[in-house]
Amino acid sequence: MTQYTCELLQNEITCFQNQIQSCCSSQLGPVYLPDYKGEPIDWDKLVKMKEDALIGMKNGDIPENCKGCFNLKPCENPPVKKEFSRLIISHWVHCNCSCVYCARNEFSNSLVTRVPKNSDFYDLFPILKGLYENNLLAQDGSLFVDFQGGDIAVLEEFEDIVKILQAHNAGYIRFTTNNIIYQPLIEKILKQNKGELMTSLDCGCAETYKKLKRVDKFEDAVKNLEKYRKAAPDAFVFVKYITVKGINDNASEVNKFLDLMTKLKVPAVSFEIDYRDIMMNPNKRFDIPAHYYELLEIFKKRCAENNIKLTLFTHTENVLKQGYFGENK
Repeated sequence: MTQYTCELLQNEITCFQNQIQSCCSSQLGPVYLPDYKGEPIDWDKLVKMKEDALIGMKNGDIPENCKGCFNLKPCENPPVKKEFSRLIISHWVHCNCSCVYCARNEFSNSLVTRVPKNSDFYDLFPILKGLYENNLLAQDGSLFVDFQGGDIAVLEEFEDIVKILQAHNAGYIRFTTNNIIYQPLIEKILKQNKGELMTSLDCGCAETYKKLKRVDKFEDAVKNLEKYRKAAPDAFVFVKYITVKGINDNASEVNKFLDLMTKLKVPAVSFEIDYRDIMMNPNKRFDIPAHYYELLEIFKKRCAENNIKLTLFTHTENVLKQGYFGENK
């Protein structure tokens, strides 16, 4: 019998706008609290769901939501952990842009929010309190936190959440933001080397940016990216290029983007693919277009020439190797 485990299931808890689940990937993984609206949580029950899924994997019984996932790995005598060391915070969807590829559009109706407000779905603070009171979040400096959203610039409780995490010795925080609004708190944490900045620029000119983001804020995003680089030159800043059919899937736009990254001395970029194609509909097959591999080669060549780290997220890398995502034909 082959034993299995999953690093995400072992370590990660994800607070989405509509549910609390085990992981943030193309597969759902075990969903602890579907259709969650802020009601009190039975933490013992949640932990048991996690442990049952891990023990099942250990015995070769793969949870239905995990079957076929790239994160599922054979492992001899895998551990069964109670504590979480990764926290994904994505309990809000409102944003100050409206990216065409965003997975949250179905919840936000693609509306643009300009005034900060709290989540429309539930209050995160009781969840943090419950996790810490039940010793379910690492407090030894190993906790990795990933803010997703929505955008943190329009999340009113953002700074208060960070204060709670820091008070409990969070190790490292990833701030995912569109960079339209500069955040002094992010600058402070970048300077402390306690976090990193991730942003999706996805292009190298204002015209394409407006098509992708549906707001005219390219200059603001670039200016703020440059400001973070100057304020914290040693911090890890990571800029994504999400390839969208018919908009930025061409060599001209890729080269403009890489020209800009070189000028700003950005330490790392990633080549990604429209999430609607490779994550959001596993029952529909998407074959990777041949020219996407040509664009990836441009990234590899120019990043190597300009000392920029090129990263592929594990899921994207696996999809590119496979050549398609979703159901076999």
